[in-house]
Amino acid sequence: MDVIGRRSRYKVFEDLRGSVWAYNYVHSLSGFGITHRGLEKIGENKASFFGSHLKSIQMILNKTTDGTGIDSNTLALQMKGHPELRDKLHVVTSWGPLPVYPGVVNSELPESQNIYQQASSQHASRPQMASSTEPIHGVQICAGYTGSVQRIVQINKQMFQ
Repeated sequence: MDVIGRRSRYKVFEDLRGSVWAYNYVHSLSGFGITHRGLEKIGENKASFFGSHLKSIQMILNKTTDGTGIDSNTLALQMKGHPELRDKLHVVTSWGPLPVYPGVVNSELPESQNIYQQASSQHASRPQMASSTEPIHGVQICAGYTGSVQRIVQINKQMFQ
């Protein structure tokens, strides 16, 4: 997870003290959770929510906000697609590594059983597939920092209600 600001102003995270901060959305680990904790550590808690990592980058470029937390992969893709951003944005600090995003598999797809079997074979406490009385609508595969499967959650109809 990278904390970014305009290249000309911010060299270290503490330079953002008293600045306007953009959070992506409240449920974003990189765009809220980790950055909020970092801001609290230096005594800051002012923030606004702007809806997405890309919008937060745009707000830095437009000088509407001073800093934001951005998923490192999102920032890397933006820098690759828009090399001119390298002259305008500065990574003030990086926190992490953060866990990889969970994968969700629809069990109605023919490949889902194979995906489930492959993922669960890496997991020591492999969960059993539900019986036919409780159909599985998918599985959520949660990997850790190293990419190894840490938890597999079976998704059933009750989880959607």
